Amino acid sequence: MRNPRQIAILGPSPADSHSKYDHLMPYYIYKITPGPTDLTRSLENLEYHDTFKAAKNKARQLRTEMDSDDNRSIKVIFANSELHADEMLMLKREQPILREWEK
Repeated sequence: MRNPRQIAILGPSPADSHSKYDHLMPYYIYKITPGPTDLTRSLENLEYHDTFKAAKNKARQLRTEMDSDDNRSIKVIFANSELHADEMLMLKREQPILREWEK
């Protein structure tokens, strides 16, 4: 029998886990349709990947398949759940302050 303190420190054993990737956060790919304001834009979760390289390549492919006059954008976001990704994409981010030498 295992010591309960060891379980808390070490986490679940490999036999308790469904997959070795269960603990990793996925990379979500979203299609974002702009609205009249930032809060009314539409988010569509297309898919997710376990690695950044796979998500980046898929996002590039989707961007090349879009029409040039399409005003939607494709974004990759790293989040622990789809809800968390939605919340992060809906946050209003302040514009960075440009220094004189950056203009």
